[in-house]
Amino acid sequence: MSDKIYKDIEFMLGKTPAPTTYWLFCWLSASPLLIGGLFAYRLIEYVPPKLKDGVFFPEFAQIIGWCVTAVVLCPIPLYFVYKFIITPGKVTERLGIVTTPTADWGPNTKEKLYNADSQLTDIGKAAYAYDMQSSFTIINYSNIRIIKIVSL
Repeated sequence: MSDKIYKDIEFMLGKTPAPTTYWLFCWLSASPLLIGGLFAYRLIEYVPPKLKDGVFFPEFAQIIGWCVTAVVLCPIPLYFVYKFIITPGKVTERLGIVTTPTADWGPNTKEKLYNADSQLTDIGKAAYAYDMQSSFTIINYSNIRIIKIVSL
């Protein structure tokens, strides 16, 4: 797992991050623990927001705020639960299937399409196919000129 995360970070940065062990510790251990701890602390020690003079916001305003927050944050876990329920198999098999990326998942850049041997990888083929679907060609018959516009 750490290799996949490390390669993803390396791809996003465009270079190898150094020192490797420090960044892996931060990405895999420190950040999730700190963020989870801060989230739990804020839930336990929750104080409703106040106006400037120390008066709490009205209850209806707090309810609206929580509803807006729920609309933004709930779709991802709800979709996960939905996919988990409709996937056939035992609980551990379903969890493995739902949390594993599909074969066509990957970056959509030309540099990542090829591996070290200049052969299209499976991810590269899928990304290239996706790229070709998102592009279109304009043909100007008066000048016999072809302009290809590709969305990146």
